[in-house]
Amino acid sequence: MGIMLENSTKSRVIWVDSLRGLAILFMIVYHIAFDLNYLNILSIEVFKGGWHVFVRITQWMFFLTVGFSLYLSHKNPKGYIRRQWLRALKLFGIAMLLTLISHIFIPADYIRFGALHFISVSILIGALLVRMPLISLVTAVGLYVFSVFTAPYVETSLLIPFGFYPTSFATVDYFPIIPWLGVPLVGITLAHVLDKAKLFKTGETNLLGKVGQKALVIYLIHQPIILAFIHLFIV
Repeated sequence: MGIMLENSTKSRVIWVDSLRGLAILFMIVYHIAFDLNYLNILSIEVFKGGWHVFVRITQWMFFLTVGFSLYLSHKNPKGYIRRQWLRALKLFGIAMLLTLISHIFIPADYIRFGALHFISVSILIGALLVRMPLISLVTAVGLYVFSVFTAPYVETSLLIPFGFYPTSFATVDYFPIIPWLGVPLVGITLAHVLDKAKLFKTGETNLLGKVGQKALVIYLIHQPIILAFIHLFIV
């Protein structure tokens, strides 16, 4: 799934934090179902029907807030690119740690380019395009169209981050740059529109917003907690 980004404004935009908080709760629900299916405890068609729609909505919610947060953070322009790129490097380091851990515990399906890898790259690119809503939108559409008309299968694993992979490729978490980068870029474009409509009002946060502000921590700890609960009380 996804995580929060910096919102460098002194007061929080409540509904952005709340949207991220709702997404993290949805993600937990989905991962419970995914884990039960992956461990062959319950047969849940998590990639079909209503579950598929549910997870796509959740993913879009997360990645749109990536774009929103990049836009809100750029309102503090001093050192903006440096701040965002340092954050991206930090997230990528955490992502590589998850790659290592998943390779140890699930070597057949380990994470090679998951949500954190993707978001770190999205920050790097989005920070450069945050002031260009039209270019962001055109790029997003171009990535989607390219993905629709291009076969993903190649002989090498080197292109996995870009959405091209061998037929034997398997992983539990995968968000390639093509086409997923389009979602935070749409978020940047939409943020410009929402700001002009004065819909980024700040104020005191709520409980759901507080959940959204802690999204990274929740993202990192929720799976071990779910799996521990399953092994202690179900398996």
